Amino acid sequence: MRTRLWFAVMALVAGMATIAAADTPVARPDSSLSTGNNLEVDSLNVMIDQWYDAILAGDDGRVRERGKHLLRSLSTDIDQSQERIHRLLEQLAADNQSPDVDSVPHPLKDSLATLNEILNTKRMLVDAITRADALSNKYRLLGDYVGLIRREVGLPKLKLAVDKKSEADKN
Repeated sequence: MRTRLWFAVMALVAGMATIAAADTPVARPDSSLSTGNNLEVDSLNVMIDQWYDAILAGDDGRVRERGKHLLRSLSTDIDQSQERIHRLLEQLAADNQSPDVDSVPHPLKDSLATLNEILNTKRMLVDAITRADALSNKYRLLGDYVGLIRREVGLPKLKLAVDKKSEADKN
């Protein structure tokens, strides 16, 4: 009885710690890469799951509907990325008005290059998703898109748990 009570209390404490950690904002290395209005990774994962569930259920109408919704969301995300780049360009142009800026490298130039690279990759992925015929290929490309957004917003890469035997086989 005491063991069950102890486990119940520990589960409650762990749950509260998880909720508190979820409410804490993630520190991002570069504030220009933060995406307050951008497509959230979790909401994109939910949309992908709903699309995939429709595929598994064999509901072609829902598959088309969810697919269109996914593509609209990806298009919105690309538009927001373009807008963020334009704002960054305007800020960079305003900062270049100062006479002493030319002698010092500007920190926003690195952010601009990174954002341009991410935007071009997003466009290529969406193009590949729309051209792909195989649903498995679309699913893989959507996973790549999620990984790209995780990189953009500064979330850590997902690490998969592997058993030690398979890890030793690689070496």
